[in-house]
Amino acid sequence: MFYDSEQRNHDVHTLSTGHFISIGFVSILIVSVIMGTILEVIRRSRESARLRSSVVEEPPRRRPSCLEKYFSAFGIIENTSKLLFARSKDGDKNLEILNGIRVLSMLWVILGHTYFYMMQGALANPLFPLDLFKMFSFNLVSSGPYAVDIFFWLSGFLGVYIILCSMKKRNGKMQNPLMIYLHRYLRLIPLYVLTLLFYWFLMSSVGNGPIFFMYDEIESSSCSSTWWIHFLFLNNITEIHKNANGCMGWTWYLPNDMQFFLLIPIIVFLLYHKRVAGILFLAGYQIACYIFTIVVAIQFDLSPSYFEATDSYYKLYYHRPFARIAPFTIGVLVALLLYSFHNETPEASVFKRVMDKVHSSRLVRVAMYVVGSALFLLMIFIFYPINNYPEDFSRAFNIAFLTFSRSLLILGMSLVLLPTLIGHNRPLWWLLSLDVFTPLARLTFGAYMVHPALMIFDSYNTVRGEYVTINGGIMKFIMWVVVSFAISLI
Repeated sequence: MFYDSEQRNHDVHTLSTGHFISIGFVSILIVSVIMGTILEVIRRSRESARLRSSVVEEPPRRRPSCLEKYFSAFGIIENTSKLLFARSKDGDKNLEILNGIRVLSMLWVILGHTYFYMMQGALANPLFPLDLFKMFSFNLVSSGPYAVDIFFWLSGFLGVYIILCSMKKRNGKMQNPLMIYLHRYLRLIPLYVLTLLFYWFLMSSVGNGPIFFMYDEIESSSCSSTWWIHFLFLNNITEIHKNANGCMGWTWYLPNDMQFFLLIPIIVFLLYHKRVAGILFLAGYQIACYIFTIVVAIQFDLSPSYFEATDSYYKLYYHRPFARIAPFTIGVLVALLLYSFHNETPEASVFKRVMDKVHSSRLVRVAMYVVGSALFLLMIFIFYPINNYPEDFSRAFNIAFLTFSRSLLILGMSLVLLPTLIGHNRPLWWLLSLDVFTPLARLTFGAYMVHPALMIFDSYNTVRGEYVTINGGIMKFIMWVVVSFAISLI
């Protein structure tokens, strides 16, 4: 089949109402940034002039208008300053390791996506990916989906730990859960919408490859029918729409994360006021999710091998909350252990007694490091035989692996990190708490949203089949990291 690419690309570039709305939205943001920065410069200039003068007393400040408050939120100087400053010294310094975990996990995600989208596109050497999977070191790439499970762990850990500490300060009273949910929604939705508009309209107007018109037919058309699902964070549920995850497919993570977050106020309330009931609640829904995963794996005969992954694997297992919630649950338990260590007594809490044992016994900590590292590495490098010799694994193994592998990897990671969170393993603490991770950690959400869109856009603009090499993949990975974090900063 032959296409008149130039004509079809021209048709795609025709501007619609959606394009003008997107351009208007972006223009408002640009104007807001410019005005906010101008107001910052004026305010700082006046402050500097007052300090240089002989006037000692500060003149009474006029209450800023709503419009001034709005523009001030977009000032480049103040926002850049907040981005580059480290965590408050009043906080738990041990928690700064989370910055390193977040950044390294995002690099892992980008590394996996770099090779995934390369192998999904047109290749000049289409058999080379088979050689890649035969390289033992390539397991670090093929196990990239685990990085998302680390983010689920972070979500459960931080959500529960922060609210537990807040309730401690408020004598057991929790902030209105509706306000907690609203705050979460408003944190995520602006960048989500901006990325959607870019992906849906603006990117479709500037491509020029020989098959770029297919971007509009495949990617943009999916967004036209499912954009509203993204606003509700339900794009991981195909029962709502058969193509629910067709638009910006990588965003399946966000609805899962939001759906898990809905549980946090319930979990925290129970753990704080009814500890036994809270533990039973955690165990109950996790066991139920394991059962759902087993049923789905049996019914659709799923395999963990990359080469045997079917459409059902992604739509009914990989994107589903029941199959991904275990890392979140482990994060909740780690948060409870850390909270108990800092805020409870051994007489009142078994979790406090467990943590005191970890804190006081070097032998226990060494055992945790050894077992945890072994579990973590095993779950990564077991993909070598799974991907290269899937026929050697029984159906029972596949079901068990799909059900428990993510739990085991995150459990291994937690065993290594838990002593670090209470002040031990200083070399690991130093590495994960490096100052460079602080600003980058605050850009990971933007980098996550941006990098697959750029990769997909690049693949549709390819003129000829790409010749995949190891060095080429590494160079592309470095390029996508730099570009994604740079755009996230902007």
